[in-house]
Amino acid sequence: MSKGDKVLIEIKPCKVLRIVKIPEAMKTKLEFKEGGSLHPLIATYLVYSNIAKIVDESGKELSLKEVINVFSDRNFWITFSVFLDLRKRGKKVEPGIEPNELILESEKTKVYVFEENALVKARDLVSLVGRSMKQNYRVLIAVVDMYGDVTYYEVNKLAFSRIERRE
Repeated sequence: MSKGDKVLIEIKPCKVLRIVKIPEAMKTKLEFKEGGSLHPLIATYLVYSNIAKIVDESGKELSLKEVINVFSDRNFWITFSVFLDLRKRGKKVEPGIEPNELILESEKTKVYVFEENALVKARDLVSLVGRSMKQNYRVLIAVVDMYGDVTYYEVNKLAFSRIERRE
């Protein structure tokens, strides 16, 4: 694939990604349109897959590392790691509403991404899982270790039983 055969994405100073050009041969394969905006996870995946290039306002092409650094939040990197892992497994993944949320719509599944050893408040986890289950989504927790390896856990019941005090 030559450089001219790639999707051209421009990044604005406010970190908004806009699709500038889609090669004719790709227009029927891709689900987005020229002039539209693109989620950073999807744009980064397209650069990683050598399908797109991202340029800044001056026209300078950004490397994959530079693209990831633009979205330098540590949460972005671990969420991208899980996004990539799921894509490699043949899953159709979409970014969710929460920064650490991914959706497998065809499987009616939400995946919540956490870094190994990260402190997660129980009420936050209960809120995420409870909301997803009420929407009839299957819930997976993806934990990313320091090497980028992902372990998935399924949450299939959310119940906290009161423990009665024994005398």
